[in-house]
Amino acid sequence: MAIMDLSVFRQRLSTLGADIGRWPDNDEAVALLAESDEAVALLANALRETPEATSEPLDTALTEAVLDAALGRGAD
Repeated sequence: MAIMDLSVFRQRLSTLGADIGRWPDNDEAVALLAESDEAVALLANALRETPEATSEPLDTALTEAVLDAALGRGAD
């Protein structure tokens, strides 16, 4: 299975929201997230705490935190 490019992942988060099940290429996003429990937890928390996150753009700080987690870069 192909893994989504990070630039595409960032674009999807910023335009389609955190509900990756609604993304047209969600299998590739799932493959990217499979390596990071932290990134999955951040997205799950966003969906749980902010219902509009399912279909509205994620804020920049949360998008960056998810990407950092997906890359294995923890918060400093």
